[in-house]
Amino acid sequence: MAYPDNTARCVFDFTLPNGSHGYVTPHVRSLDGSDLGNADVEAIATLLADWAVNDNFEGETNAALMNFGPDELTLSSITVTSLKADAPPQFALAVNDPGNGAGTPMPNESALVVTLYTGLVGRRYRGRNFWPVLTVAMMENNGTLAGVTVAAFQTTFDALIAGLEAEGTYVLAVNSDVGGFVNQAISSIVRDTVHHQRRRNN
Repeated sequence: MAYPDNTARCVFDFTLPNGSHGYVTPHVRSLDGSDLGNADVEAIATLLADWAVNDNFEGETNAALMNFGPDELTLSSITVTSLKADAPPQFALAVNDPGNGAGTPMPNESALVVTLYTGLVGRRYRGRNFWPVLTVAMMENNGTLAGVTVAAFQTTFDALIAGLEAEGTYVLAVNSDVGGFVNQAISSIVRDTVHHQRRRNN
């Protein structure tokens, strides 16, 4: 019952409009700190896929993540792997869900920035993920995301945190260890500034 056996790396594998792949890797841990087994990594993958492709995750009121992405984008799979050093449990879930958003996709290197907060002070205790789900229509003339778009994404990421808490077994986490626990993410902020990751443009 200690880090890292209670924590899993969750890899969202997106097939980008040009056929290359983009990966987003949030972490999830058990709520009570218990070790994750085979059933747990499968359950986590299923929960994350539900959030990504279905509205109203675990009783929340939100749009699914893939409702934002262009139809040229596909969430191919979610693979959840325990951080346990020896024979870590792993489960790969094929999703193959295309985006439902209209409009021209942003360049492959352009990503939505979401910062996770744990309530502890310091850069070590917050994390960022970069989600390749943007379209040109979401942008203002000054190059930032439109306020209504930011608000809609915020609702979706708030629902991920709150929905996992409501489910009652797992929590979204930031991979920094304090006292044998990876820290629980208690809030998020969706940034209006798009992040451009050069490694994604090929």
